[in-house]
Amino acid sequence: MVILLTMSNPMRRSEGHIGKNILKLTPIGTSMEEVLEYAEKKGWEIWYVSYEFGFLKQYGYWTLEEHSDNVNIGEKSIGVVASRYKTYFFIDTVVKIFWGFDENSKLIEISVSKEFNVP
Repeated sequence: MVILLTMSNPMRRSEGHIGKNILKLTPIGTSMEEVLEYAEKKGWEIWYVSYEFGFLKQYGYWTLEEHSDNVNIGEKSIGVVASRYKTYFFIDTVVKIFWGFDENSKLIEISVSKEFNVP
């Protein structure tokens, strides 16, 4: 049963596995435009696009607040909600993907996070 669920929705795989696949499809050096086109073609929910801030490695999203325990990735960033699904015991899972870009809008790093919401 678990194998069938994973095969039917690759976003059920581990964050690391998802990240490796995303990097194959949007490799380092890809432009912000190309990443946005890719995300739109996949039908993913564009959560945000920032031309002023990278994303926080620990949390995924960008913020104006300083976090001494966190690393800001890039000068620009894109965040998407790639998938929403229910896991065992009906726990909601949200898969988010973040791309960080340099000052020239070229991809330098990605991050994948899963958030779990208990009903």
